Amino acid sequence: MTGQPCLLPKEMIDVRYLAALLLTASVKEQILSVCDEDYLFGSDFRLILDWVIVPNHTEKERLEFLADVNYEALQSSQKELVQEHLNYTKAVRMRKHALSQSFSAMKAMFSVLNTCRKSQHGVLSDGDKISPFDDKTVRDAFEFLAGRFDSMAYRLDHIADVEYAFSNPEWIDPESFVEKYVDKNKQGWINFKPQFSWEEGHNLAKEDLKDPSTGKVIIKIGEPLHKLFFSHDALERVISNIVSNAQAHGFTEANREDYILRFSWHLEGTEVIIEIENNGTPIPSDRSTSSLLEYGVSSALNKDGHNGIGCNEIDNIMRKYDGSVKIVSTPNEEFTVKYILTFEHTNSIELYNL
Repeated sequence: MTGQPCLLPKEMIDVRYLAALLLTASVKEQILSVCDEDYLFGSDFRLILDWVIVPNHTEKERLEFLADVNYEALQSSQKELVQEHLNYTKAVRMRKHALSQSFSAMKAMFSVLNTCRKSQHGVLSDGDKISPFDDKTVRDAFEFLAGRFDSMAYRLDHIADVEYAFSNPEWIDPESFVEKYVDKNKQGWINFKPQFSWEEGHNLAKEDLKDPSTGKVIIKIGEPLHKLFFSHDALERVISNIVSNAQAHGFTEANREDYILRFSWHLEGTEVIIEIENNGTPIPSDRSTSSLLEYGVSSALNKDGHNGIGCNEIDNIMRKYDGSVKIVSTPNEEFTVKYILTFEHTNSIELYNL
């Protein structure tokens, strides 16, 4: 742009050396400390540079300095390439894990449907019930399988993506979110039932809540009292991983009819805590629950497609949105495995300030 200052190197000074010198921490900090936009373009640029102290390198020292900078840049690029390769590899494995989740669900549904077919001598009708645990019908089963094909096709198409493209964070009512998730996905839950620890609408305001100092309505009647700020897609992925882990590792006895996946939530200070627990097979005693959150660790590694990614993905997603996950093993109690999801970004602080 006309009239703006331009820095040119003196004769015999390599422009690459000048650029490298300006990007060193000490020189960059000096320039930022003496310059702001209004002062810079309203003053004599040469006087400003007189305040910046730079090394008085000889020609040999300039060459050595530039060589060192180039070497550091090369090392940095190599580290970035290594990390990029690790990210790529991890992304492929996570996509494979997500694909295996859909496949396992389809396999379980197909098995139940096929058992029903055999018991009815090869004849199936839309209204035939296929599950002794609820009112799932043949129609429900085929609709579930058809829906999974779309999911698998999408995940296969994006199997090499470095990162998942989650939706932007939004305010979420924990109760209605879990209820809608269960209603949407329960067709694929063959040998267990969901259970909620709350009554429907428990988290909704019974009247307008106002700030007593201003009279301003903070929460209107019928709106959620407590919400968390999280990506809708990311939270769905977290719960799906927890459910898949329960299906794969907990609900393993085909003849059991009392498997339960129980959902609950509460507040701890201003944090929202969602707990998901099951009464299935306990975590093996030789497995540390904290180690299950590490990449590549599983209580059933390399069995039926399990690659130790699900719990690590839960941990990564929760950390991405400033939350956390903890796994609790209680083998001697009715509910043997519990996932504790902690959400730090909530609206709860508004209620405490009333």
